[in-house]
Amino acid sequence: MSSAKIILASQARSLNQYQNLRSKIWELCVNIYFNYQYLKKNPTRNYAKINIPHTSPATVDKQQKIQNLSLRDEIKFLYMKKEKLNNTLHKVHLKLPKNGEKHDAPSKTP
Repeated sequence: MSSAKIILASQARSLNQYQNLRSKIWELCVNIYFNYQYLKKNPTRNYAKINIPHTSPATVDKQQKIQNLSLRDEIKFLYMKKEKLNNTLHKVHLKLPKNGEKHDAPSKTP
């Protein structure tokens, strides 16, 4: 019996899934933070620009509100996506072996 920790193939798969999901969640958190910074500082991104031909103060105000609305919708979508990934991450985390758990090498039968 060996005291070294051996990771089985199914555990390695779960471990890779866990690491990939954590990196995806990290990217989503960065995107959410990025969008919040845009809402605070009020610049308009290229894909969020909406052109309205009139330049009256009411139209400019409405244009700004529409752009902020699109950013808020995107933030809501990112939060929903993050919630789904967190649930999946939790399920994968439950499949992983416990930290102190030791596995013996499979015995070779002659």
